[in-house]
Amino acid sequence: MRTTALSKPAVVITGATGILGSAVMAEVLKHGLRPIAVMRDESPERARARIRAVLGVYGMRAHAEEVGIIQGDVRRMWLGLEPREAAGLIGCARAFVHCAASTSFNPNENSCVWESNVGGVNNVLDLLMDRDVPLYHVSTAYVAGAQNGVAYEHELDDRHGFTNTYERSKWHAETAVREAFDSGRLRGAVFRPGIIVGSTVDGAIVDFQNVYGFLRLIHLAQSRLAGRDCVIRLEGDPNTPCNFVPVDWTASALWKIIEHEGPKNGTYHLTDATGHTLGDMMGWVNNFIEPAGLRFELTDYLNGSATAIENMARAALAYYKPYAFRQPRFDMANTMRATSDHLDLPLPLHEYFDVLFHFARARRWKGALSPAHASTPIDLGALQSEAQVV
Repeated sequence: MRTTALSKPAVVITGATGILGSAVMAEVLKHGLRPIAVMRDESPERARARIRAVLGVYGMRAHAEEVGIIQGDVRRMWLGLEPREAAGLIGCARAFVHCAASTSFNPNENSCVWESNVGGVNNVLDLLMDRDVPLYHVSTAYVAGAQNGVAYEHELDDRHGFTNTYERSKWHAETAVREAFDSGRLRGAVFRPGIIVGSTVDGAIVDFQNVYGFLRLIHLAQSRLAGRDCVIRLEGDPNTPCNFVPVDWTASALWKIIEHEGPKNGTYHLTDATGHTLGDMMGWVNNFIEPAGLRFELTDYLNGSATAIENMARAALAYYKPYAFRQPRFDMANTMRATSDHLDLPLPLHEYFDVLFHFARARRWKGALSPAHASTPIDLGALQSEAQVV
């Protein structure tokens, strides 16, 4: 497992079984290149099984054997590799795409978030500095923090503060990457994706995070409360911008930019360009769910009259509440320049909202790597038992 087929030019990927990393891995395979996934699994069999699982989501399970695997951990110096292993990996790499990160918003996991996101980037930088391998670092659009208005690609500062440790950690990580670029000791690019959702083709995605908590709520309400003429209130501002981007477009745009711009040390927002708002999204949701006699509405604050399902929704979506009241709009000048002749803008979410929903429901809200007993964001039995008071 240590040095699988490192003899030809390849693309090294960290976080290869994550939401974006898996799609990037699929994109690399489509372009006839060989991904090498840095994975923490203790056994080759377990690592290969996880690669098969995530590629299977994109209909590419048969290509799993084409993926090189190297045992490593971004949380360790030199990714836990011995000097000879590190030299072999760097020697065969055409590019290094760093997708690995913790996306947890749970304050109880802040130390793990920091270790993965900041410590991990520093270890990658130590490995690649003064080597002729470009680093393509996946950051997040939310390094903009608690900013309103327009967030520009050239901006990277902390004057607006941050909503959570995840945002702050990604800002520190990107700052370290930018310093490495500015020093001349490393070349590459930075990508800042928005909130990633499923493929425009069939809704495919390897895990159901962020907005999928809300989609799960829709499913539960639709299946348990249909015909009750319910209005379900959620806290949020209808004027808040949405920032949903399809995973297939995001991975394709990232790779097109790598191909056409190369390691010019640029920064690229991979974000929503439609200008749609949370109010628009609620309209799509209600068009979808109103045949069941249900309707969602946005409110500034849920008071003591909140129903059982409203309280459950508030608890399930608590970590995301700030994003329902404040998000910047993201400038995409660099991305538009780099992709305008090569890639269309992402499909607006309203054109395939039902596709996302049906893919997740068909998967029973279980990610590609989820254990069969994994819990759901909102308890089905509790909703059923408390539905009478709604």
